Amino acid sequence: AVGSYTGTGADMTITLGFRPKFVIISGMGTDVMLNQSDEWTTYFGLCDGTVLSNRLAFTDTGFLVRARHAAYDYFPDFTDTGRVYGYIAFR
Repeated sequence: AVGSYTGTGADMTITLGFRPKFVIISGMGTDVMLNQSDEWTTYFGLCDGTVLSNRLAFTDTGFLVRARHAAYDYFPDFTDTGRVYGYIAFR
């Protein structure tokens, strides 16, 4: 499945209709000048369901992206308010 969502700054559930085996998410900017190397680590991630588990979790019907909280304020950030994220989810 291929799609997009807009970050809200809060935890978000993305519904696909199946449990993914692998997900790629990118929230990198559309302006070439914005696509600095720090955006690769800040807004980009690959996950097989075992890594990035504090940021991205698979559900039976899609995946959950978790907001940054004081207890785990680190990157990548998949919920930045107003940022558009594209994803590819493999069955």
